[in-house]
Amino acid sequence: MLRYAGIFAVLLFLVSGCSLAPKPAGYLATSQKKLQAVHHWNVLAEDVAAQIKKKFKKISKEEGASTATFYVQDSKATPFDEGFRELLISNMVNDGLPLVREKTADSLTVDVEVILIHHKANRHKSKSVTPIGEVLRQTISVVRDVVTLGALTNEAIPHSEVIVTFYIVDNNKYMVRNTDIYYINDVDFSHYRKSDSLKKMKVVGK
Repeated sequence: MLRYAGIFAVLLFLVSGCSLAPKPAGYLATSQKKLQAVHHWNVLAEDVAAQIKKKFKKISKEEGASTATFYVQDSKATPFDEGFRELLISNMVNDGLPLVREKTADSLTVDVEVILIHHKANRHKSKSVTPIGEVLRQTISVVRDVVTLGALTNEAIPHSEVIVTFYIVDNNKYMVRNTDIYYINDVDFSHYRKSDSLKKMKVVGK
């Protein structure tokens, strides 16, 4: 009996020494917004302007009337950078925020940064962990009359995403900062990608 116990102890030690890698596990079903039109850029600009107004309205209540003016950082690196800046300026002006056309020493700069992510691997949709959830998902996908839900269920997951961050810094201190993540259509990749530096070409001919 002692001999078998010894053999079992040795085998247990060997098995424990060869630990297996963790099994990949997905997240619970979630949703993420997708930028598919310039209108969606404007919706984002409206939200950014509203957040800035809310923040400085709170500061004014706590510290008295604010004399701050704003300047939206100029960037034409991508079509999104250029278009979003124009939309943000319009929304901030419409919200009553004081903007200047040229940056001054006293103006607060609104910076917007975009990070483009392109995944090479196929993207898998989140699935409900419960059997009833899976049944409901499949049921929704076959209800042809519910166009919106059906389209959303059958839509492929894009390979491309963008991380959009806006912030205002004053005296090396963040006054406002927020980051959002969005899907984008893969074919619209160039709207968010910084153009490669143009190569000078020499034409040789008679």
